[in-house]
Amino acid sequence: MVRFRVFIETLIEEQYVSVITIAQNDYWLRYGVTDIAILEVSRLGYAVITDDSSLTNLLKAHGHEVYTITK
Repeated sequence: MVRFRVFIETLIEEQYVSVITIAQNDYWLRYGVTDIAILEVSRLGYAVITDDSSLTNLLKAHGHEVYTITK
């Protein structure tokens, strides 16, 4: 697990999304703060890995790169 963490840390820089940006998104009441923050960050060109089918559908609808994992 430590090797994975170190690998990820070399690839990405942590991103932040303001609450104002989230609240201005028309979908935030339906999908919630966390999913909309992920949507906003994915607009910067980041791919998303998730097991959340509604988040997957939202990201795909906006043309973002998303990979779905199954449990």
